[in-house]
Amino acid sequence: PDAMSFVQAVVNIQQTWLKRFAPVRSPNDVFSFSGLDTSPDIHVRLLDQVLAIAPYLLPPDNLSFPVLWHTDLHGGNIMIKAEGAPDITGIIDWQRMSVAPLFMQCVYPEFVKYTGDDRIVLPPGLKLPELPPDFDQYSEDEQTLIKGQYRLAIFYKSYEASIAYNSPHQLAIHGYPDSDINHLKVFVGSSSRTWFDGAHHLFQYLLEIEENWDEIAPGTAFPVLWHKQDIEQYHRDYARLEAYDDCASRLVDELQIEASGWVSNERYEEVRAKCDELQRSWDVDKNGGPFPFQDGAPSDILS
Repeated sequence: PDAMSFVQAVVNIQQTWLKRFAPVRSPNDVFSFSGLDTSPDIHVRLLDQVLAIAPYLLPPDNLSFPVLWHTDLHGGNIMIKAEGAPDITGIIDWQRMSVAPLFMQCVYPEFVKYTGDDRIVLPPGLKLPELPPDFDQYSEDEQTLIKGQYRLAIFYKSYEASIAYNSPHQLAIHGYPDSDINHLKVFVGSSSRTWFDGAHHLFQYLLEIEENWDEIAPGTAFPVLWHKQDIEQYHRDYARLEAYDDCASRLVDELQIEASGWVSNERYEEVRAKCDELQRSWDVDKNGGPFPFQDGAPSDILS
């Protein structure tokens, strides 16, 4: 199957769910983010527009063939032998992994990413990083720290060199403009959960694509005719909903929890008390919507 088949499947599954199970929401529903969310029909219509636009956005076949890829490969998910040579004995945490086009899956494993010391500069291409020129001026403890970061940077660049020689398709993906790939990932991903995230996100992606259409498909008419009432509703709601997303994100940071609301058993009582306190002071009008962590709120995790 090609990448377009994947996009069609994502959209068809979501549209079928919307038609069969999504309830018509009351305009008074506090978690109806936008006027666009009161009816499943609006979501179905937006997803039809995704199918009209998608063929123009997809990367070439060599970046779109289906792969099974572990997209959360950090050190804790790699099992090695307790004794002897550190051979890999297993990879865990495969839930929610799937077969999907390469451009949707291809990421640097978490265990090789380098996000360490700013004094270690990662050069472009197949060049190795170097120690900072003033390395000798640091204290012994600082030098030890910098050397440790340097080894991690070498590890990262070695991985880059490895895929350059052994995985040309992966190298091609990483050479593709990040903005294009990330836009596609978000665009397709949003198509699978419009009812839970709100239609305004997908609507915004479609409008951004329209703004750049002359670069995406020169000489081709934009294949979507908007409903006037949808556009008007979008413009009424979007600024408020963007402010709400920002407030919810800052709330997650303040509580030091995951976006889904998950918290460890050890911190549960502490976070619950803090959450109750913040909910009492939450200003619905100022923050653009209801307090996000309460009964009936949508979850970041649907499976």
